Amino acid sequence: MHINDDGLTAADSAGDYQSCTAFLGGDTLLPSGQDTKNYGKLLRMAIRREINLKLQDSPGALARICQHLLDDRVNILALSVERGGTLRMVVDNPLHATGLLESSQYSVEERDVLVIQLPNEPGALERVARLLANAGVNMDYAYGSVVEDHAMVAVVVGVEDAQRAAMAVGV
Repeated sequence: MHINDDGLTAADSAGDYQSCTAFLGGDTLLPSGQDTKNYGKLLRMAIRREINLKLQDSPGALARICQHLLDDRVNILALSVERGGTLRMVVDNPLHATGLLESSQYSVEERDVLVIQLPNEPGALERVARLLANAGVNMDYAYGSVVEDHAMVAVVVGVEDAQRAAMAVGV
C-alpha cells in the first residue's frame, strides 16, 4: 500500500492504492485527462478504510483512543463522534490502527468509505450529492471539515458499496 502526495488512496483490483482525480461539472464526472472544457473545478475521490467503534460513556474515552494511536504514531485524518458514542475515523494506517485498538480490547468494525476532496465554494457539496443521487447511490452518512482559508474541503461519505459507488459515478 502507498499513500499519494494528496494523502488519498483508492484500491484497485490488484490491491494497490491510488487516488482518482476527476473534474466536476453539472451532472458529469470526467476522469482526469479527458476534455475538461466547460467543466467545474478539480474533484478527487478515493476509497479509504474507515474504523468504527463504540466509545465508553465516560470522560476521557476519546482521549484514550487518541493516546493509543499517538503512541504508535497513527495519524487521524478525519473523525466523527455521534450521539451514543459511535466513533468513525479515517487514519493513515488503518490496518495497524485496527490491530492496535483490538489488542487494547476495543471492538472494531471496518468499512470502505468514499473520501472526496472538493473546492471550498458554495454549491460544491450539492454537485457531489446530486452526482451520487443521479447514479443511484444512497449516502448513509457524511462528515467533513475545512480550514476557512483553504481552497479544498475533505468529505467522508459512507455508502453501502464504495467500489460500486465509485464506478457508478465514473471514477
